[in-house]
Amino acid sequence: MAKRLTQKQIIDALYKSRGILGAAADYLGCSRQTIYNRMKKQPKIAEAYEDANETALDFTESKLFANIKAGKENSIFYHLNNKGESRGYSRLIKVAPTDPTGTKEYGSDARNIILSKLLPDLTLDGEEG
Repeated sequence: MAKRLTQKQIIDALYKSRGILGAAADYLGCSRQTIYNRMKKQPKIAEAYEDANETALDFTESKLFANIKAGKENSIFYHLNNKGESRGYSRLIKVAPTDPTGTKEYGSDARNIILSKLLPDLTLDGEEG
C-alpha cells in the first residue's frame, strides 16, 4: 500500500513544478487525479497550485521584454496564450497562420494585441509613441 502524501509534500511539488500538475505528480510518484482530489479536500493545496501558476506567469512576463528584443518571443507567447487567460491573455491564435488570401498573418495580430496590453506606450512597430 502506498504511503499517503502529506499536504507539505504536495505543496512543495507544486512549487517545484511551477504548477504543472503532471510534473508534480511524477515527482511525487502519484497520479494527477490524486493531486486534484487533494486540492478539492484541502484548500491550502489548491491555493498553492494557483500561487505556483501565478509565480510562473510572473516569471514569464518578467522575461518577455528581453526575449522580444532578442527575437525569441514565440515560446513566451505560447505560455501566455495558454496560461495567462486570467490576466487578459487569451487563446488568440485559433486559426491558420494566414487567412485564405494569404495577406494577413494572424500570428502577428496576436503578438500586437499582447504587446499593446504589456506595453501600451509603444506603437505596434516598436517605436515609442
